Amino acid sequence: MRKSAFLLTLLYFLSTPLLADTQQLLQLIDYVGVDYKGAVIEGKVVNKAEFAEMIDFAAGISQQIDDLPEPKPLINKTKVTTNKSVKVGLKQQAETLVNWVQSKHSAQAINQLTAQMHHTIISAYEIIVVPHKQPDLKQAALLYTQNCASCHGEQGFGDGPAAKGMEPAPINFHDIERYKQRTLFGLHSTITQGVNDTAMPGYPQLSNHDRWSLAFYVGGFAHTPKNVDTTNSPLLNITQLTITTPAQAETEYGAKGADVMAYLRQHPDIFYNNKSNLSFSRERLADVITAYKNKDKKKAYKYAVEAYLEG
Repeated sequence: MRKSAFLLTLLYFLSTPLLADTQQLLQLIDYVGVDYKGAVIEGKVVNKAEFAEMIDFAAGISQQIDDLPEPKPLINKTKVTTNKSVKVGLKQQAETLVNWVQSKHSAQAINQLTAQMHHTIISAYEIIVVPHKQPDLKQAALLYTQNCASCHGEQGFGDGPAAKGMEPAPINFHDIERYKQRTLFGLHSTITQGVNDTAMPGYPQLSNHDRWSLAFYVGGFAHTPKNVDTTNSPLLNITQLTITTPAQAETEYGAKGADVMAYLRQHPDIFYNNKSNLSFSRERLADVITAYKNKDKKKAYKYAVEAYLEG
């Protein structure tokens, strides 16, 4: 009770106008990068409704990037460097995205551009892209049955009893091409936010831990993992794992990269030890105090939220 009261007080005093909805922005960017290929093939529109959606989303991405504040300055021991060039670059990329979608550019080019934008925003705006507690895949299986199976099907093939007549149809989590283009962070964002103009609602009522657990769970449906040696793998880093697509892992690290990613998605315990929730809260509260002393209220607020929700 004391912990809750203390943290809620911290949240109240640290609350400042937050960024534009960066999570929704990242979700839109992710959505265009993944689904554009279903609208345009070899410069021709193959799905008019999907293409119209891509045009709308690209315009929305451009507007939301305009609404972003400047990233905070980069500080090192000797100087402070402004980060204005980051937003300028993002605006230019957003304009390019709008033009490329309208001119029916290749899906590969769109995917590469959106991946660059995605990584830039996460880095410049210090977006939290990892779960702070070990995802619970057993709990996720229960949550999936309760919340997802009616549409996505018991095994995730998009064939649940409520899926009949849905347009667009629920995602088939075993679609290997789609699997290759989705990050775990992207899945977490979709579970959190839902998808506009579809039957997919957001689930903000679930805890952040539950949403991450579901993201790891459904993110492992499409690939049967092999027993692999993960020693010294670049993917043996939770941040790298959650923001890298299976396709990127295969491109960067070969077939073994794809196998390692599939294995780690189904074995998140590799990244976590057994520190208690109380220990995590204490660490995060120390981070709150440090950030507040450094006059970084935004980061202090984030850490306080994490301590309250995850600890």
